[in-house]
Amino acid sequence: NDNTRFSNITKYNKIDFEKAVENSIKIWKHSSEKIYSFASKEDVLYIHAIQPNLYLKKSKKLTKNETKISNYPKNGNIISKYYHDINFENIEIKNAIDLKYIFQNNENEIYRDYCCHLNNYGMHIISKEIVEKFEKDFKNFIE
Repeated sequence: NDNTRFSNITKYNKIDFEKAVENSIKIWKHSSEKIYSFASKEDVLYIHAIQPNLYLKKSKKLTKNETKISNYPKNGNIISKYYHDINFENIEIKNAIDLKYIFQNNENEIYRDYCCHLNNYGMHIISKEIVEKFEKDFKNFIE
């Protein structure tokens, strides 16, 4: 029963933080599979992208301004420690793209705030990558 499976992985009381992170990743994967399954049944194109993040170490050489805005430990500490663990291993979906390191060689300013929102240039790079990777899927979906 899927409802039981989902509720079992959300029992956070009396577990340590590492286990909570592990459970959160399981919930993320399970949710993605459910969205993909629903979209497929409804004949809707579903693309799952893992976005880049300001706090992910070695994912981008930060500009002075990005370095200045990346001082938000509430987000930064957890993301810098665990975000690299999010991946598409053991997940049953089609049309997945991991963009965590898309800016690794880009020295331009891309992040506009401490919550990892991107400026127009950053959005352009990501959008272009998604469209190029899934161009065939977009065309098939439209036709």
